[in-house]
Amino acid sequence: MLPDPAPDLVNDIRQGSVVGVIGSGLSCAVGLPGWVELLQGICDEAWGTKPARRQDIAWAFQDAAGRPLDAANLLKQTVLGPDFAGALARQLLRRRKFEPLPQLLAQATGGQPGEKPWKLLEGPTDLDPVPSASHRMLVQFGLRCFVTTNYDDLLEAAADSLPAYSWSSADVPARLAAHTPLVLKIHGDLDHPRDIIVTRADYAGPYATSPTRQALGALIKSSRPLWIGYGHNDPDLDLFLDEMQRLGITGGYAIVSEITPPLRRRLADVDISVAELPRHADVPRFLQRLGLALG
Repeated sequence: MLPDPAPDLVNDIRQGSVVGVIGSGLSCAVGLPGWVELLQGICDEAWGTKPARRQDIAWAFQDAAGRPLDAANLLKQTVLGPDFAGALARQLLRRRKFEPLPQLLAQATGGQPGEKPWKLLEGPTDLDPVPSASHRMLVQFGLRCFVTTNYDDLLEAAADSLPAYSWSSADVPARLAAHTPLVLKIHGDLDHPRDIIVTRADYAGPYATSPTRQALGALIKSSRPLWIGYGHNDPDLDLFLDEMQRLGITGGYAIVSEITPPLRRRLADVDISVAELPRHADVPRFLQRLGLALG
């Protein structure tokens, strides 16, 4: 059964104190690749362009499903270096599905790579995504602003007057302090490849001392975050929740479909109140209910 929106959430939105924190689930719903597909697509490309690193690439492909942060770190730091952002950009707007070939994968991870240790099941399909009903409803709720870990432009495309900034922009701190509605790309985007954050080590880079980090901390401490589009074993959620805890921030709300016990515990540990939805397809229906409650 679909739950009703929490009265506290409705009241906080009406008071203008809610910041939307948007994850990849909303982007995947319109066809963009999820983390596993994205990382495995990067591996597939790198297999041809970085033959000397095929053992590392095989490990990254193998780890993409269960340990995506480790896979991303290996690809970025060891395999591709400065070429990683370009590879990510190329794969973000393509969709492919792969099937591992266990015997060849074991040989490759063991240091004896031969033939490519996976095969293509679907695709490649070039994507031209458009905002979903969920994107369009969210931008009409009057949220204070949006912070997203996504690299795409779907949120700003859903609202003609909503400007978007990557975290390195010098304009962000003043706009956040003034509570100006905007989309903040906290992990960078395709227009700012040097800003892309994809590993825990990236949070210790230039972002760690940026004015945006301090301004974002002040904003969310004075707001109530609404997390939507995050799921179990979601590296973006892990990275950003860790960052919020470093800034001493807990509490808020989350809309989660098909929640797992570990994710329920993870959110409870930081005092996030969760609206649990039975299916991913229920997200727009719940947002419609939220819109009706807001009046």
